[in-house]
Amino acid sequence: MTRKLKVDFFKVVLPDDSPHSFEHILHAVNNSPKDDTRNVTRNTCPFRLQNAWQTEDCWKGEMIRIRMDQLPMKAKLSGEVSPIDLEKDEGIGEETAFLYHVPTRVLTIQRNRYGVSAGVFAWYFGEKGSVAPIELEPVLQKDGLQRLANIREVRKLSLNIAGAENMTVFQGLGKGVESMIALIDQFKSPNLTLTLSMGKKRGSLEWVKDFAQSFVKSNQQGESSIHKFEISGKTEDGEKSVLDLIEYRMVEEIEVELKSGRTLSSSAREYAVQEAFSSRKQELVEMFSRQ
Repeated sequence: MTRKLKVDFFKVVLPDDSPHSFEHILHAVNNSPKDDTRNVTRNTCPFRLQNAWQTEDCWKGEMIRIRMDQLPMKAKLSGEVSPIDLEKDEGIGEETAFLYHVPTRVLTIQRNRYGVSAGVFAWYFGEKGSVAPIELEPVLQKDGLQRLANIREVRKLSLNIAGAENMTVFQGLGKGVESMIALIDQFKSPNLTLTLSMGKKRGSLEWVKDFAQSFVKSNQQGESSIHKFEISGKTEDGEKSVLDLIEYRMVEEIEVELKSGRTLSSSAREYAVQEAFSSRKQELVEMFSRQ
C-alpha cells in the first residue's frame, strides 16, 4: 500500500542580532541529553527533536509531537472500543521529517496535520536556542518570484479563505479589515472572500508583499485554508499581471510505501523529504545560494 506525502519548503530567517546560525542551534539541540529536558511544551503537548544527523551540506532529522491528553480510543471494525493502555509518562507520538540545506538556508519539511507544523518547528528551535523569533518564509517557485518581482504597480488583492478559524494575521491591517473580520466571527461564517483595491501611495508594493507573505505563511502552518491569493497589477511595461501566490508555492508530493500496509516508517518519511529536496535543489540553489 502506498501513500502520498506533501512536502513544503521554507527559507529559515533568524533575527539580525542572532549570535548563532540555525545550523549551530540545531547542532546544539542535537547534542543535548536525549531525555525529557529536550522537550518544550505548548498547549499541553511536548515537542522535541527526536534525532538529527549531518550528511554533506544538509541536516536531516525528525521532530515529534507527543499527545498527552485527548487521546484516541482503540477501535475494532465491529465497533468495539477500548482505551489505549499507556503509562503516565507516555503519550501518542506524531513524527515529522525534515531536511535543512545549509548553503541555501532552506528547510524542507513533511506536512503532517497531526505532527509538528512548520510554525511549531520554528518556535521550538527559537525556544531552545533563545533566539526569537525564527521566521519561516514560504518559498515560491522561481517563475513565481520572477513574476512577483516584475509587478511594479499593485491594483488589487483578492483572497478566498475556507475554514478561517485563526484570523490574527489580519490584525493591524486597518479598521475596515478588522471590522469585516469581527462581522465574520459574529456570524460564524466558514468562508471569507476579501478584495482590497490598492491606492497609488508610495510603498504600497512592499506592504502588499509583506501582507501576502503573512497569509501564505499562515496557510502553510495550518492556521487557515487559503484557496486563492491573487495580486493584480501592472508590470514596468504597463502590461496587466495577475499572480496567484498559492498556486506558485513550492510544494512536492512524494509517494511512499506504508510499512506492513499501515505504518509510515521513519525511512519512508526521510525518503519523502530527500526526494522532494532533490527535485528542487537546483532551483533552490539558483535562488538562495550564498555563493
